[in-house]
Amino acid sequence: MVLIGKSVALFVLAGLFEIGGGYLVWQWWRNGAPWFLGAIGAIVLFLYGVVPTYQPAHFGRVYAAYGGWFVVLSILWGWGVDRLAPDRYDLLGGLICLLMSPHPGDAGEMARGWSHHTSTRCAIYVNPFPFNRTRMNRAREKIGGTRQ
Repeated sequence: MVLIGKSVALFVLAGLFEIGGGYLVWQWWRNGAPWFLGAIGAIVLFLYGVVPTYQPAHFGRVYAAYGGWFVVLSILWGWGVDRLAPDRYDLLGGLICLLMSPHPGDAGEMARGWSHHTSTRCAIYVNPFPFNRTRMNRAREKIGGTRQ
């Protein structure tokens, strides 16, 4: 349970750093805000690059899974900061991104010797739609892929 909480917290923190840093650079470059906001944004974007290194899975799996979180956090940022309420297409797109994002628990954790049960719990909490794992495995089997 601690691993799941840590993983979710790191996804949210990475999202806030990426979106917040990009937002500050945007304000400086596009909207004429003071230069130091752009510099702070660049530092925050650097921190965004560091945060995912604390995830337990390998790089590709983490960034692929993070993509769904990024989309949803971006929609929430636009709603909360820019005061642009999401429309039904934003909500549908965010839902699709979460449905289709891979699970960090698939490969990296198994390679480190963590139990399949722990890996499955991570998938359920990181991506609230665990049936995606079954679909992915069936698709791999149809094309002759192997499970890691």
